[in-house]
Amino acid sequence: MTNAYNTAKRLLTYLNVTRQVGHTTAMLNGAKSQPSIVVTHSADWSKALERKHKNIIGISLTAIDNGHLEGHHRPILLDNAATQVLLSELVSQIAALRADNDSYRKENTALIDKIKLAKAILG
Repeated sequence: MTNAYNTAKRLLTYLNVTRQVGHTTAMLNGAKSQPSIVVTHSADWSKALERKHKNIIGISLTAIDNGHLEGHHRPILLDNAATQVLLSELVSQIAALRADNDSYRKENTALIDKIKLAKAILG
């Protein structure tokens, strides 16, 4: 099993340092060959893709969140910018949850120690 958090961080780092290498071009070359859905980071980019490529349906992350992916039955591709946004949000949320978890763990340990002390005193 992979450590999804570390994998997401590494993918995000890779995407951040390899900008302008042709991620979008490679993705679009695949999308042009058959009707496809391309997940984008913004509604404007979705509309631009649809205007330029007639067999592409562009759907932004916000549109997906609002249920606009339902009813489609096409191959799906993720634009690198959408992938970066999604991974960045996931990594941030996981980091915050891990920090909360550590804080709760410390609080629980302190409470357990107090309970043990109370039991020892009350004997």
